[in-house]
Amino acid sequence: MPETLPVWIWIIHYIVLLLTLVFALKNLKNKRSMLFSALVTLTVLALPPLGFSLTFFGDINQNEAEIIMNRLANGDFTAIILILGYAVVGLWWIMFISKTVKKKNQGKSIYN
Repeated sequence: MPETLPVWIWIIHYIVLLLTLVFALKNLKNKRSMLFSALVTLTVLALPPLGFSLTFFGDINQNEAEIIMNRLANGDFTAIILILGYAVVGLWWIMFISKTVKKKNQGKSIYN
């Protein structure tokens, strides 16, 4: 049987992707960060099939992360695009959380 990552990692992975898609679509609906939210929406929809296609023909003794890292080390274009896609999602979360915190703390003084 091929090696794979633990189920809990896959659950967290797909929950994060689903939440990213939901919040990016909400931003698109509310016309906030339209271009970046559209990019993130397309990226989130492309990541699972791209990752699957990248790891489908990998070594049976490696899990998905090891396959991707090996292909990245060999300069595989698809692995580079996949990592860049996850970087875009990570950047989107950083910006989303910072805007949410800033909006929540707007008007509050540190002396209160």
